[in-house]
Amino acid sequence: MGFLLPALTQAKLDNQRDVVRNERRQNYEIAPYAKARQVIAEAVWDKNHPYHRLTIGSHEEIEAANLDDVSGFFNAWYAPNNATLVVSGDFDPVQTKEWIQKFFGPIAKGAEPAAITSAKATLPEAQTIELEDNVQLPRVYYTWQSAPFLQTGDADLDVLSLILSNGKTSRLYKRLVYDDRIAKDVYAAQYSSQLGSTYRIVATAAPGKDIADVQKAIDEEVAILLRDGPTAEEVERAKNAWKKSFFQSIESVAGKAGMLHRYNHYLGKTDWVADDLKRYMNITKESVSKWARTTIVAKHRVTVIVKPQQAAKEVSAAKAGAAK
Repeated sequence: MGFLLPALTQAKLDNQRDVVRNERRQNYEIAPYAKARQVIAEAVWDKNHPYHRLTIGSHEEIEAANLDDVSGFFNAWYAPNNATLVVSGDFDPVQTKEWIQKFFGPIAKGAEPAAITSAKATLPEAQTIELEDNVQLPRVYYTWQSAPFLQTGDADLDVLSLILSNGKTSRLYKRLVYDDRIAKDVYAAQYSSQLGSTYRIVATAAPGKDIADVQKAIDEEVAILLRDGPTAEEVERAKNAWKKSFFQSIESVAGKAGMLHRYNHYLGKTDWVADDLKRYMNITKESVSKWARTTIVAKHRVTVIVKPQQAAKEVSAAKAGAAK
């Protein structure tokens, strides 16, 4: 934060450029199903929305970055007045404050960055995108725009996700994986972000099963939930599961630090634990139904289907023939 730029040279920048490009290949290109991430982002969010593009950028953008670009970005954002420092654990407060002053005191305050607290997002039109990847089994992604992080509805969608896919008795898992055995896995999740979230249902077809049958089963189960709503028992069980994971997440020193940092960063205060719990404990089956119906709307659903590459299929078939 304080002394990186004076030590930054063109050679070091070039080295890190290669590191970032390799990271992009490993996480966004080579990894199974990774190609779907960029496709979903571009389809769900407007071109002018910050989430339309992956934060890592394209290879062309990474290559184009120069020393002036890096220095400008660093000066704009990496300053003490734009950072949260959390000290968590068993420590001496007096000694710790002395260390903080020693290591952070000499770093000059930067210009106040213009915070982006909202961004206009037009709901996407329903569309289906198919792409091929080097994978063994087809997978389907359903994605909708959803309530922003820590805003009304965000917690309800977390609870909805637990009802749909947490455990063997959850609606989607029981139907697709346990009963019909047409899916290898299935999960629903609220991907919370400050400027707008995405709600997703993702399922991978079981070997030899058709992804269209997987979609049909998901559609049927979701339709039932949207029509009838969850039961009071399902909601209570989901809330208890969330409460358990919440307390487990802050059992460790690192977990407590992360919680304090998160609240301070997004809300400007750290004493929000009770309020965070309350927003989940106050959820009802009516509120879950409301947010499920508000979010899971067919005319705004982006569907991405990842299919095995034809070449991969042919190789597998050839190997099978040779084995015989």
